Amino acid sequence: MAAMKKKQKQPVIQKPLVIAGIFLVLIVILAVAVQDYSGDGVVKVQPTEEKTEVRAGTQVASITILPKDGTPTGEGESSPATEGSEEPERASRTTGPDSTLIAGKNVTFAIDRFQKLATQPLKLNIFDDNDVELGPDYLETIRGAKVHFFLVHHNMKLFRHILADYRNSVWNASANMPWAGTYYAYVMVDPLRGDPVTYRYDLVVRSESPEDEAKADPTLSANAIESSRYSATMEMKRFDDYRGFLYDVQKDGQPVVVTPHNDALGEMTLFSHKDPSFMRVATADVASQEGLGKISFSMANLPVGRYTAFMEVMIDGQIRTFAHTFDIGQPDDDGNPEEA
Repeated sequence: MAAMKKKQKQPVIQKPLVIAGIFLVLIVILAVAVQDYSGDGVVKVQPTEEKTEVRAGTQVASITILPKDGTPTGEGESSPATEGSEEPERASRTTGPDSTLIAGKNVTFAIDRFQKLATQPLKLNIFDDNDVELGPDYLETIRGAKVHFFLVHHNMKLFRHILADYRNSVWNASANMPWAGTYYAYVMVDPLRGDPVTYRYDLVVRSESPEDEAKADPTLSANAIESSRYSATMEMKRFDDYRGFLYDVQKDGQPVVVTPHNDALGEMTLFSHKDPSFMRVATADVASQEGLGKISFSMANLPVGRYTAFMEVMIDGQIRTFAHTFDIGQPDDDGNPEEA
């Protein structure tokens, strides 16, 4: 009898550890799904934090996204400075485009009170809000210079515009200050980190100017400060949403040729007689005709008040400055000022 074939044993898979591991993973996935499920058919999405910028540890500026029509949504408004700030001398960042900031700790002068009526060597240092000194490597170039230094007397009859230079770890600006009184010094810079800003600092020769000191009278024609051979008349025109200034510059009664300087054909610096924080700088626009001595500027309309504009142009190899004082708006019969 033939031997019976031995029955082959079927293999049995027994991997309890693997099965247990798969089961554990399924439990974890189920638990996460239940946690993120809000119960109303919507899966919760964790909101992303809004990016904020902190300056000096006290002021927080948040990013605001506007709809296409430009109307604020009410969200993302900047929070005010914390009360009891440790830096009360720091300049506020809430001023308008034509406002200057009180220098405080941002600008320091080696000497800011003088006795001599003479040319003064002005030495200053500039700092950002984090006490970082702003040397040339920390500043953008503005119209050919790192620092523009403006000096105007309280009486609005003397003006200096100097391109400060950096030597011996200080910014230097030599200026003739021949009259006693208060001089408003304006320092214009554009930090690499931050927005362009103009700081205001009061310099005094002998004693401060009295509040009732007589100031420049309105005129629409003026001779150059350096020479009476050069003259300029100024015509103002008001349009719907801006104001135009047209200068006609002459030498000995004939049109002059104007050449560019400071990356512009001409500059006009505007000051308010009532508000020393107001300052506006404009450059000549494309409508100017330098070969005929006709230089024009365009700018937003001005608030009611009295102003003095100092216009600078390069003629015969020298920058010549013309001062014009004028009024914007006149009181009506009720004593209320007209629209500017």
